[in-house]
Amino acid sequence: MSNWTRPAILETLEIDIQEDTTVDVTADSTNGIDLSGGFVSFEYYESLLSPHITAKIHFIDTGYAVLAGPTQDAAERMGTLYSSVPTLKNKNLKIEIEHPSTTLTPFGQLPLIISDVITRIEGTKVELIGLQLISKEGRDNKQIKVNETYTGNVKNSVEQILTSKLETFFIGVFTDTATSLTIEGQGRNPFDVILDMAREATPVTPANASPGFFFYETLDGFHFRGVDDLISQPSKFGYTYGDVATFCEGSNFRILEYNVRSSMRNMFSSFKTGESINELTFNPYTFDVKSNFVDLNLGYTLGSNEIDVEKLYSDNSLNEYTTFVDFLDIGNTSSGIGTETNNNPDFWRPKSLMRYNTLFSKIIDIVVPCNLQLRAGQIIQCAFPKKTDQPEQGVSDETVSGNYLILHLSHKFTSDGQTGSTTHMTIVRDTDGIYKNTEV
Repeated sequence: MSNWTRPAILETLEIDIQEDTTVDVTADSTNGIDLSGGFVSFEYYESLLSPHITAKIHFIDTGYAVLAGPTQDAAERMGTLYSSVPTLKNKNLKIEIEHPSTTLTPFGQLPLIISDVITRIEGTKVELIGLQLISKEGRDNKQIKVNETYTGNVKNSVEQILTSKLETFFIGVFTDTATSLTIEGQGRNPFDVILDMAREATPVTPANASPGFFFYETLDGFHFRGVDDLISQPSKFGYTYGDVATFCEGSNFRILEYNVRSSMRNMFSSFKTGESINELTFNPYTFDVKSNFVDLNLGYTLGSNEIDVEKLYSDNSLNEYTTFVDFLDIGNTSSGIGTETNNNPDFWRPKSLMRYNTLFSKIIDIVVPCNLQLRAGQIIQCAFPKKTDQPEQGVSDETVSGNYLILHLSHKFTSDGQTGSTTHMTIVRDTDGIYKNTEV
């Protein structure tokens, strides 16, 4: 059994210049500028809170990376990237990494674009270079403006924006939406328009799901997933914190380190003034003002749902609530004077806000041996130890252990002989406890 913390195999690390007319190099370098000999570290990131992936890489440049062409160097000498390439920004970086945690195509098939030089430390004969990387769509998104109006099912509108504006078909899993929405681009970037739609959309499944979606990119493509749809998934992997044999299968599914950043004692603290929401809506057509109180109600949870959370923190008689005021969007697509409401915020805003906020009630950072099958948006089961003098009754803490949603994920690769490959995650959940009532 291989140890997944050991360094991965770096198959390819080069700047692709095959179709780049701005780079003048000699024939030996026409396919790409090989950087693998100076590799120091590579870090890859994806997150439910980011619509695109990012990465960064560090390498040592000793001056043997590029054989410059005559317009860059009359003598066509070997040199560093900085002395031989006019600019690194917007260049394609190809990186392929083999690792025993997956038998799939080597990690790194996505086109990564150099967006910035984040580190440059010069020595006598060497340079340490750090590059910030971004996906092609992440780069293109900043350059594209959306002026069109999108009407109808939210899922269809999101797919249309991705394929027509960003010209990408790199699409992963999309949750079906029950929401019909009209939204205007107003010169915004494609991702900004999609993220606005995400908070208003309601999933078709599971039944009676709360409004609220995440839009994010992973190695499998772009995803548009309902929050309740994500947390209703079965767990993908199980991880345990504790001692295990070095070369057994369990050694690759151990938690190397963990840090609890937020516990259930701070549950719902982001609401500050109470756990009810008073949604005030003004109708510009009738001039009516409507008040709608909505109490906290979680239909789906990652932890136990035995507790009646609806009444734990809500008491309207004590005015413990947060108030939001919205102007109804009336008749926005009619050619004359229309009265149809465009996705009434009475329905989606309170429930969507509660769904997002409660999801971050417990936040834990963990480090595990590198696992290239992990993705942001997956559910993993974690077993954390209980401080007890009766280990014969069980070693797992039944309050803290259980299912968690992967919020942030980072694969980190270095040349370290013992811990050269690790995966870092921020995992979240809404309620404590392993045992839950599955009847909703």
